[in-house]
Amino acid sequence: MSARVLAYYDDRYVTGQYGEPRPNGRIHEGTDLSHSTRPGTAPVVALLDGRVTAVWRPSSGHGYGHRIDTETQWGQVSYAHLHAASPYRVGSTIAQGATVGLEGTSGWTSGPCCHVEHAVNGRKRDARPLIRDVRTYLTAAALANSGTSTPIVVPTTTQQEEPVNYIRIKGKVGARRGGTFAVFSDGKGGYDAVFVGGGGPSNLGTVSEEAQIEALQKKIRGLA
Repeated sequence: MSARVLAYYDDRYVTGQYGEPRPNGRIHEGTDLSHSTRPGTAPVVALLDGRVTAVWRPSSGHGYGHRIDTETQWGQVSYAHLHAASPYRVGSTIAQGATVGLEGTSGWTSGPCCHVEHAVNGRKRDARPLIRDVRTYLTAAALANSGTSTPIVVPTTTQQEEPVNYIRIKGKVGARRGGTFAVFSDGKGGYDAVFVGGGGPSNLGTVSEEAQIEALQKKIRGLA
């Protein structure tokens, strides 16, 4: 899981920084990361363990689009501009390195990304120092656990290379009446899914048999 965090939060993927000027005298209050030019293809990786405190949708009337807030031991960490609603709900826990959702273009953004915000006691601050601290800790921990003084090699593969598969379901899926879902690894040996509406590849097959849908729900958490 630490390798996923180190790879995702590499400085090479930062496309927007805290404090940059925005229209109407505002400033950018987060750090943007982008790993793909196509919305809904790059998984967003949780920076820290956290408990979900709020889930926002574009209809909430703000510029964050699909956003999820988590409370961590270092304050609130938020992930915004997600491609679709996160499979996590208020009160659930997210493990460090788990997939929060997919990078997207919901809200006010010029391209696919994840907007990461850090706040302590309600006061927003630059997320970059926290990201650097987490990367330093994980790298040191990996070095200590390796039992060698050889530097740890951080993976350089981009996040969009992690497979994201799509399935189209015709029939009742949880509270939904079917649709298209993006399916990806949850980083713990299982699978999760995010509803993406009617998108996905044009040649995507459709699962409609009730027994097949039930079998998928047992294997993929986001379909339950």
